[in-house]
Amino acid sequence: MRSRLLLATLVACAALPSSAHTPYLAPSSFETRPGSWVTLDASFAETFFIPEVVFDDSRFEVTGPDGTAATPETVRLMKTRAVVEHRLGEQAGTYRFSTGPRLGALFRTWELDGEQTSSRDPAVEIPAGAKVLSNFQSLTLAETYVSVGAPDQTALAPRGDGLELVAVTHPNDLYVGEAFEYLYGYATDDGIGRYSEPGRNYRVTVSLAF
Repeated sequence: MRSRLLLATLVACAALPSSAHTPYLAPSSFETRPGSWVTLDASFAETFFIPEVVFDDSRFEVTGPDGTAATPETVRLMKTRAVVEHRLGEQAGTYRFSTGPRLGALFRTWELDGEQTSSRDPAVEIPAGAKVLSNFQSLTLAETYVSVGAPDQTALAPRGDGLELVAVTHPNDLYVGEAFEYLYGYATDDGIGRYSEPGRNYRVTVSLAF
């Protein structure tokens, strides 16, 4: 049996601590055909796939088998989840659904006159002369893949924008117990991606019970 649902969250949770709310983007069904409607839930959860916090403040996107990106036809924000609906095209192949990047909390700590201060309020300015100990903001992205007919690779291509996990093993052609292999890398200022070399890819073993 294929383990497609696990890969709905793999990109999102790879670098998050286990105690954090992890984002996910999960379709209601992977049984699709040309022109059919796909409904997806997007949320943050401590237990998959029980929605707790709505995935908001982002621009959802779907990339078709020809590599063309579009906005889903319907995105509705609820209290605990976002509901996305989109009608697939007539073209067979793989469609990549994405929440789009979402900027989260701002974390800053600085030291001034021997006293440390922390703030998550973006309106609070770091005082002049302070030594900045940390200054970063979280960015979250969740993706999932739905294939009509045989899976293909076009929609899986890296965007070349920021940190990415690029699938080597197709997420819609994976079975329980098999290893999922992906490239891990980022885009530089000159637009050239730096990714792990083939043969040295990170591997994740799928172990689901049905």
